[in-house]
Amino acid sequence: MHTLQGQQLDLGSLALSGPTVLHPYSVGLHFSQEIPYVERLRGQGEQRQMLSITKHTIGLAILSLVISVLSVPATAQRVELYGGYQFTHLQPSFNANGWNASLTGNFKHVLGITGDFSGAYDQGVHTYTYAGGPVLTARLPVVQPFAHALFGGTTVGGGSSSTTGFAMLLGGGLDIGMRKGIGFRVVQADWISTNFSGTTRNRNVRASTGLVIKF
Repeated sequence: MHTLQGQQLDLGSLALSGPTVLHPYSVGLHFSQEIPYVERLRGQGEQRQMLSITKHTIGLAILSLVISVLSVPATAQRVELYGGYQFTHLQPSFNANGWNASLTGNFKHVLGITGDFSGAYDQGVHTYTYAGGPVLTARLPVVQPFAHALFGGTTVGGGSSSTTGFAMLLGGGLDIGMRKGIGFRVVQADWISTNFSGTTRNRNVRASTGLVIKF
């Protein structure tokens, strides 16, 4: 018989029972003291399981909400006309004010086709863009966020000379309905990629705001 931390440990009985691995929590502890520890572990496991179930439930609820929003019938008219102010920055140092206009035809409650046109002017230099492509719009009751991908061309000139190249505009914006048939485009922001004679420039942006008329 040997004594360890005030408890008696019968080595003979251990030898008769075969190879035994002493768990670090079993040495020097009464069996009655181990039960609360095991119960705590079981409780922590149940808490983690409940937390995981809660997270999955919230995720499913959000997914259901998004699906229900997207499945609401379109409230917008089939044609939308936009016009307003725009600011354009073209690499490396062209910064100019101008106008932006677009015409959108909606043939699905979230999908449409947009034709976009803009012009900007600064100290005798001008730039025009003309592009078209698909637009996706979330038809929410008050606000309507949208995203589009537009492909077309751009012309930069000054005086009697000009050059034309490829332009791609990726961006989106947010419309707010003010009254039936009229909305306000809080912002439309686009990243512009241009290519002139094999030279690609990607550090270009355009931002605009204005009115939306719906037919």
